[in-house]
Amino acid sequence: MIELDTLEPQMRRLRTELDRRVPQKQSRDMEVTFLAANTDQDVLHGLIGVEDPETITYQVVRKDRACDVYDNQTSGHRVWTKVYLTLRCTQAGAVVTLRISSR
Repeated sequence: MIELDTLEPQMRRLRTELDRRVPQKQSRDMEVTFLAANTDQDVLHGLIGVEDPETITYQVVRKDRACDVYDNQTSGHRVWTKVYLTLRCTQAGAVVTLRISSR
């Protein structure tokens, strides 16, 4: 029979270990002004501890004019890093609120 006194400290150690190993989802909203239309623009995402840039996603939350925000992840173009992602917008001067997340 398992004693509760010995089980509780083991469960606490296990939870602590899992918290360290399982990456936590991060998310933040940020406002970006696109300076030129259909041109790569680096956006510092500000997410901490991102090990794999492929886990970063973005969602358009608000925009001040009709436009599309997109990434160009095809071969030969800039790839996202642990620090920034590269996006484009169809309208110069558009102010867009993005929700940047890491899964």
